[in-house]
Amino acid sequence: MAQLKRDGSDAVINLSTIEKIEGLLGSTRFPLAQVSSVEVLEDAHKQVEGWGRDFKLAGRYVPHTTAVGTFRNGDGGGITLALVHPETPRGLRLELVGEPYRCVVIGLPDPEATKAAVFGE
Repeated sequence: MAQLKRDGSDAVINLSTIEKIEGLLGSTRFPLAQVSSVEVLEDAHKQVEGWGRDFKLAGRYVPHTTAVGTFRNGDGGGITLALVHPETPRGLRLELVGEPYRCVVIGLPDPEATKAAVFGE
């Protein structure tokens, strides 16, 4: 399961080996200053619902259970990095500026605690 952590002035997303394989991804890092908003999601799956066939660029998508990979945003702009599994239905949505990903949707067991630890909110 992906982990979101703070490393100095950067946010770092570390991926499991399985996520790297199924999403054709590597771990990623971006400056905290590039994060324009952070939202706690009660249902992270809803953020990418229906994107598997028409919007998936690389990765794995199983409706209502798993979205791991890169997706074209359904609202017409940018790329979303999605890391959501059945065991992590809640999560965070990060809006980014000036980064390869416009949005990150990550499933987490305790999104409120992660938000506080990484972003100090």
